[in-house]
Amino acid sequence: MNYAQKVLGVFAQEDGDALVPGIWAVEAANVMVNAQARQWVTEARCAAFADTMQLARRLKLSSYEASYLELAMHEGLPRATLDGDLRRAMQQTGVALA
Repeated sequence: MNYAQKVLGVFAQEDGDALVPGIWAVEAANVMVNAQARQWVTEARCAAFADTMQLARRLKLSSYEASYLELAMHEGLPRATLDGDLRRAMQQTGVALA
């Protein structure tokens, strides 16, 4: 049994909660984006995860980049970046460059 399965088993048995920092959802999304890119999981399996992951996969961004883009999209704000992939994604989604 791998480590992740053991940890999940502990939470299931003890009905415990995990305390994680706010970036955890972005970290988890990044894991799923990479796992799907390597064909370790299917798109259907990934569908249960956050919109950030969906945006990252669709625009070929890291979950970190996608989280910043998603925030700019929701708030209607421009985004400052020198990253070429993120600039391309901003053009595709209509987010202005600051």
